[in-house]
Amino acid sequence: MIDISGTLDVFLFEWKRLMKFPRLAWWVGLAAFPPALIALVASVTAPPQQLHEYLKVAGYVYILAGGCSNTLALLLSATPVISGELEGKTWTYLSIRPRGKGSVLIGKYCAAVSWATTASWAGIGTCFLLVGTRQLSSLWWSFLGMALLTNLAVGAVMVLLGVLCLRRAMVFGLIYVIVLELVIGRIPAVVSKITASFYVNSLYLIAEEAPPSRLDAFVLREESPMICIGALLLYATLSLVIALWVLHQRQLVTQQED
Repeated sequence: MIDISGTLDVFLFEWKRLMKFPRLAWWVGLAAFPPALIALVASVTAPPQQLHEYLKVAGYVYILAGGCSNTLALLLSATPVISGELEGKTWTYLSIRPRGKGSVLIGKYCAAVSWATTASWAGIGTCFLLVGTRQLSSLWWSFLGMALLTNLAVGAVMVLLGVLCLRRAMVFGLIYVIVLELVIGRIPAVVSKITASFYVNSLYLIAEEAPPSRLDAFVLREESPMICIGALLLYATLSLVIALWVLHQRQLVTQQED
């Protein structure tokens, strides 16, 4: 179903495209967002030690808020996995290759996730360099892990939407983020457990190792780390499996019929 060599070729080719201007400019802008937030906080904060608390706030905004930089990166890179090939009229040549459909889908997914994740890691790492303390090393590793898990889960959903909604994938991706992750994911009810943001929020509470504030108690709930990690990986796996199945069942055309 998936050719490893072909998938690697697609991944490398997509990475070359993603690191060209203007996508490289987008990458720099996404990576610069957390340090800019920290610098803004530092400019209006007198005691330097308070930056540690603001760092946690910046990490929460950057990693956990679905409408922030990670989502924008995945909207740009993950949703057009198939529509881009259809518009470029290259899908026919790719799909007739042995296991070509799966290789294209997984290769582009890995490229999109790695592109968004490296931007996240660069931004998070720069934040901790600005703070300049070793006491937050465990929190740094937690933020890196949460960024990766978030991109794996949300990126897989974006790919699935890109397969289901060829012409309006980005629109439906934005609707998914706003309605499911930002609204339903913040509802203090069992229904929020169907979202990826619920489990990332729980990981954030565990990593912070501090009593939740009143706001946290309302919008965040805590689960065990293994349940959260397993749920996010399952989220990504199911989305990719469904996307592959739909892609193999659908008959896609590269031009409109008369």
